[in-house]
Amino acid sequence: MVPAEKVVNTVGAGDSYIAGFTKGVIDGLDIPACMKAGAELSSRVIGSFEPY
Repeated sequence: MVPAEKVVNTVGAGDSYIAGFTKGVIDGLDIPACMKAGAELSSRVIGSFEPY
């Protein structure tokens, strides 16, 4: 689990998770590391007012 510092807007949380996960796959990370990359990106996005 990656806690979000502050949740402002949840729009784009799933899309950003998939983007972070996919980037991890492209970079050759294993599945747990890809999941962590997706969660970290998603937690940053939901803390932004306009994440898209």
